[in-house]
Amino acid sequence: MRQSDIIDMVNDLLDEQGEVSIGNLTFYPSQILRECDPVAYRITVNEYIDNMIEDFQYDLDRTDDEDERTDLQDQITELEDNYL
Repeated sequence: MRQSDIIDMVNDLLDEQGEVSIGNLTFYPSQILRECDPVAYRITVNEYIDNMIEDFQYDLDRTDDEDERTDLQDQITELEDNYL
């Protein structure tokens, strides 16, 4: 999974409620967080990745299908190696 895909998923999650208007300007919540508090934005991205890993681990623990287990383990390893 590319980092840009993860960022897009996080932004979509943050922007679910739509744009924020300030005066006659409009912004997406993801844009506000990224620009005003980049540390909090990065924490949000990292928490999203942690949740993805937990979800994959949950599925891994509950499947007996070897192909699915391999795929899930590969996804977990990729996220841990590239993003944490």
